[in-house]
Amino acid sequence: MRRAAIVLVLAASCGGARPPDFTILTFNVLCSFCDTANYDPWEARLEAFRDILKRHDPDIFGLQELFTAEEVRQIGQRAPGYGAVYFSDPERRLLVDYPDAALYYRESLFELRESGVYWLSETPDVPWSGGWANAQIWRLVAWARLRYRPDGRELYAATVHVDNNHPNQEKSAPLMLGRTAAFAATIPAILVGDFNSKPGSTAYAALAAGLTDAYEAAEKRDVLHDEAQAPAYDAAQRIDHIFLSGPRPIRVTRWSVDLFRYGAQRRYPSDHFAISARISL
Repeated sequence: MRRAAIVLVLAASCGGARPPDFTILTFNVLCSFCDTANYDPWEARLEAFRDILKRHDPDIFGLQELFTAEEVRQIGQRAPGYGAVYFSDPERRLLVDYPDAALYYRESLFELRESGVYWLSETPDVPWSGGWANAQIWRLVAWARLRYRPDGRELYAATVHVDNNHPNQEKSAPLMLGRTAAFAATIPAILVGDFNSKPGSTAYAALAAGLTDAYEAAEKRDVLHDEAQAPAYDAAQRIDHIFLSGPRPIRVTRWSVDLFRYGAQRRYPSDHFAISARISL
């Protein structure tokens, strides 16, 4: 069986054993009620998500813009065998569940040891705390410390949806970098998501100074599609990223972006593209 993953941190080396390989994926799926004039209905897009997840077969993946626990369950129905980590508020101060950043992990490969969220704000440990712009919704990072079942290694995985209103990107970057570094000092770490920051931006530069972008490190890059000719893809415009870190280098053997279209009108299922990376620890 293939072994893979999405945002992670791996603990101590295990002798001379071959390092495990993982596939990691991130995808902003476009919320179920957004831009219904230009995108297919949510139920149809769910079937596209099923196809995308089957094609990439991630071991860990992060999704952004899910809105309810029911939508988390709907994804799970179409990609069985995954556990999910997302924010649920037992005090029901605002919403009961808020999976704007949701992390999935393959349960046959990983045991959940610890999980949590932090908020992109001046008070990251205060639930429902807002960011640095006047008009925005709550943004957060969902993370998990996972145990790799075959050999007991541990890994940290995290996914984020950074708000697109400035200066949230610039203010969020050092917070995410610091929290990721706390794990990456001893075990490999992966941070994935929609950062709303293009390469060359201030926020991206801050993250790339402390983390490795899987796109830049990849030995091979692919544009996956179902067109007669390869569609144009401008990597300089990408705002979804897979970042890596850890006490030892992480090899990225392949980076892929998914440009498949669906339905009678041949539409993309989201205003973002799914990206994945094959990594070796």
